[in-house]
Amino acid sequence: MIIGIDFDGVMNRMLETWLEWLNARHGLAVKFEYVKNWELMKCYPTLTKDELFAPLHFADFWAEVKIQEDAPEVVDRLIQEGHQVYIITSTHYDIIPAKFKNCLFKHFPFLHKENIIITYNKSLINCDLLLDDAEHNLMNFKGIKVIFDAPYNKNASVADFRVNSWEDFYELVSELKIAIPNIV
Repeated sequence: MIIGIDFDGVMNRMLETWLEWLNARHGLAVKFEYVKNWELMKCYPTLTKDELFAPLHFADFWAEVKIQEDAPEVVDRLIQEGHQVYIITSTHYDIIPAKFKNCLFKHFPFLHKENIIITYNKSLINCDLLLDDAEHNLMNFKGIKVIFDAPYNKNASVADFRVNSWEDFYELVSELKIAIPNIV
């Protein structure tokens, strides 16, 4: 099976670290569970756009981003089982070096640059399945749409499946492999 996986919010917990950085630097107290959509300006109305996105440009920020529980193990297991796994991320080109060195390849050393696809339009990618936390990335995707549960996507309706953890995702892929053997 060809599996596309989003990085931020799915493989890592970037938003939690982003909120921690913004709160610490600006004396605020926005919590992860309060974020009900991806429009962070609404959570931080006193910040400018430059202030809001500033943390993403620091290598130290990416070094602090935590990884979702079981993500490295499950991604590695899927690859070992013969699945083609691609990390599909919509990352600004300025932050690629720090993000990839200090977070992605640090926690997922078995991945290679050939496994990474950078695009803002994930519907262009031809995978059997896409796992993402942002509903807008799944909307026009042609394959199986799986949303990784988060406070900001509770009302998402375009996904074929919702998973709450990496173990849930592994079980879903295993079930799909049996139910739809021709996509393996």
